[in-house]
Amino acid sequence: KAIKEGKTIILPSFSIGRYQEVLYILKRMQHDLLLPKSIEIWGDGYTSQEYTKRVLNNDLGIKKITQNFLPSNFHEIPRKERNFYREKIIADNKPKIIIAPGGMGNYGPIQKYISSYISKKNALIHYLGYCSPESMASKLINAKYGQEVSYSGLIYTKRAEVKWTGEFSAHAKRDEL
Repeated sequence: KAIKEGKTIILPSFSIGRYQEVLYILKRMQHDLLLPKSIEIWGDGYTSQEYTKRVLNNDLGIKKITQNFLPSNFHEIPRKERNFYREKIIADNKPKIIIAPGGMGNYGPIQKYISSYISKKNALIHYLGYCSPESMASKLINAKYGQEVSYSGLIYTKRAEVKWTGEFSAHAKRDEL
């Protein structure tokens, strides 16, 4: 839905496991024609990229069938030129998907994307896992549209759509705790 509306989707993820699962879900969405293969998918984060390479090269004892998880039109942001690529991606107004480490928005490369997109109407920031009440994710989820929010030491006006779903959470549900 967000892609059809011309939005860029920001997916904060955890580096090991969740990041790769999200890539697989995006691939399945492409296969099921729910996501056009022409949409660029950008992956950021050194640890995420290194773990993805290890999974693909099968040095973790993972079943070979699970190695085919990269979606079409997936690009990793080169480590040596990451700032150049990040700025280029952010400046491009075409709809795209960006997945980067920093699951609750408090750390990692996702901070660059959240701070760049939180004030844009053409963005969806979709948190995929548990968001503690003290996290930046929780603060952005609970902020109203048009409300000023402090993020990474700066003030932004929230115009992006911010969602949360818990399908990639490793935490027990509240009732289970």
